[in-house]
Amino acid sequence: MNKPVICFDFDGTLVNEQGVIHPRDVEILHSEDRAVFIPATGRPLHAVKHAFQRNGLFLGRPIPLPMVLQNGAVVYYPDEVLHRYVPFSPAEQAKLLEISRRHRQICGLLFGVNRVEIMWPNPAGLKMVKRFDLDAQPFNETTDHYTKLTYISDSPQAMAEFLTEIEPMPLEKFFSLPTVLELTKPGIDKGRMLIGLLTDLGLQTSQIIAAGDGENDLPMFEVADVSFCPDNSPASIKHHADAEVNIAETGLLAPILARMDFSRRAAGSPAKIR
Repeated sequence: MNKPVICFDFDGTLVNEQGVIHPRDVEILHSEDRAVFIPATGRPLHAVKHAFQRNGLFLGRPIPLPMVLQNGAVVYYPDEVLHRYVPFSPAEQAKLLEISRRHRQICGLLFGVNRVEIMWPNPAGLKMVKRFDLDAQPFNETTDHYTKLTYISDSPQAMAEFLTEIEPMPLEKFFSLPTVLELTKPGIDKGRMLIGLLTDLGLQTSQIIAAGDGENDLPMFEVADVSFCPDNSPASIKHHADAEVNIAETGLLAPILARMDFSRRAAGSPAKIR
């Protein structure tokens, strides 16, 4: 029987606003072997490494976990081996950049596999760059193959006008925070890409436990057998979760492990797929 899989969001779930991972979670990620742990986050690889290393994890070596990054647009096997990435098509990217140029009050973070660029920096955008540990470079007109685009504005009107322009485009659109809009190609989200990764790893019969606190985590909830959210998550997220966790008090992973049934799924039982 395969080990169960615990797939977790980063910011607001494993990592708090100060970039700190609860000491119990650090200990579990360092030594627990009853489950397969998979970070599933909007962050790129370098930002995940920054957060882990700041908390004393995986120092001086590749991250030994499979990962679903950039909301599923970039997927890794253990030890940071690139498994799959899905960029926007040239036409999609050109259209999104054209719209972005008309909305200079909205900061754009443009993600590639190994690079993040910032377009129209504003205080809200620079705050997110710091919070998410991003090594952001100035927007480069010649860069191609963006995999995820993130837009940040403190102005609801500006964001609404931007949304109106991109609404006709068939994209995955999620608000990971009320002021942070994330875009990936159609069909690219944490849930679908997690199922694909588990299949390729031979873990398709594993019990799936998901944890997150944002809209971009809901596709992951939909493919999970059990879902958790922090107890300070928005009501819309709590509505979809099976249980809540007091992250500040207990950390994320210890209460999940305590409530898991490690013999729940027999080999050959299919994962739930929407």
